[in-house]
Amino acid sequence: MTVINQIKHIKRYRQIIRVFIKHGFGTIVDNLGILRYLKIKRHLLKGENSYDKKLNKKLNIGVRLRLALEELGPTFVKLSQIISTRQDILPRYIIRELEKLQDEVPPFPFQEVKSIIESELNDNLENIFAEFDEEPIAAASIAQVHVARLKSEMKVVVKVQTWHFF
Repeated sequence: MTVINQIKHIKRYRQIIRVFIKHGFGTIVDNLGILRYLKIKRHLLKGENSYDKKLNKKLNIGVRLRLALEELGPTFVKLSQIISTRQDILPRYIIRELEKLQDEVPPFPFQEVKSIIESELNDNLENIFAEFDEEPIAAASIAQVHVARLKSEMKVVVKVQTWHFF
């Protein structure tokens, strides 16, 4: 593994840990003893968010876990979909929250869609399509579908799969 890849992975590990802390799992992260390896300060644990100010109530662990996994992106959404089928592993109230990600997957940002298409096709989106609808007509854990029109005027449906699986 190159130094650049190691740095890239460490940044992602930090991001993952910060998201879990943000959603109220700081105590668990602290108990794992990994904060020092990722150079994350313990004072960040005070920023835990397990309370929904809009609803004026404490969020249960299932909701917080679902929100964290959603925020972490497609791979974590896919993992939660798989885990939601294992009622022998987790309590029912957590399973119910994770099941929401079976049908209610938030789309990934259009900028990411554009970047993936341009990288895969080695050209600018504007050079490939006459029109490209930024809003997906469907979204799943690791892919989403957009309506577009080619320069030839042919209407097409474009399935875009995200490539960062970690």
